[in-house]
Amino acid sequence: MLFNVFGVAPDACESKDGRPVIGMLGVFSVYSYYPLYSWFFNELGYAIDLSETVDHEGVRMCQSSRCYPYEIAHGTLYHLLKKGIRDIFIPHLVNMPHDAGGMGSLSCPIAQGTPYYLEATFADSGMRVLRPVLDMSDGIESVEKAFVDLAAGLGQPADKAARAFRKGCEMQAAFEAAAKEEGRKALERIEKENRIGIVL
Repeated sequence: MLFNVFGVAPDACESKDGRPVIGMLGVFSVYSYYPLYSWFFNELGYAIDLSETVDHEGVRMCQSSRCYPYEIAHGTLYHLLKKGIRDIFIPHLVNMPHDAGGMGSLSCPIAQGTPYYLEATFADSGMRVLRPVLDMSDGIESVEKAFVDLAAGLGQPADKAARAFRKGCEMQAAFEAAAKEEGRKALERIEKENRIGIVL
């Protein structure tokens, strides 16, 4: 549902149409905001290569032992670099949106630092890290300028970037609504069948 229904299918490896490719790591905020990210780049004319392959050569380049997602970030980036992909989207997500009345949702420091420590570790790779700073405290729509500025750095006009961002927001909202509906159905089934639910 996340990658093939509401997000753009990450099939750049099989793509033969000559579009430029944006690499994404299968870790951290990509699993929450893939529809937003993928549709934004798709509307700008890019193909998406999402790496979920953890290359252990990349993991060995970790500068310290922190957590498994930290290792995944190194391994998936290394996998993209081995395939020759040099434009890598690694956002610095500071805050995520939260429901009305809820507490703030600050991203983990290791997740926030991802674009910076990967850029340092793989400094000789020739990659270009696309790392907008995203503070979604006031909702996803509030980071439009960060995406428009990112697109400007890629030579894309502001009006096209704004349309691409809004398309991403639309698909993100549709995904979140569908995910909540699936959750509602699951809770309803658990209650109806008098079962115990476990959230992983």
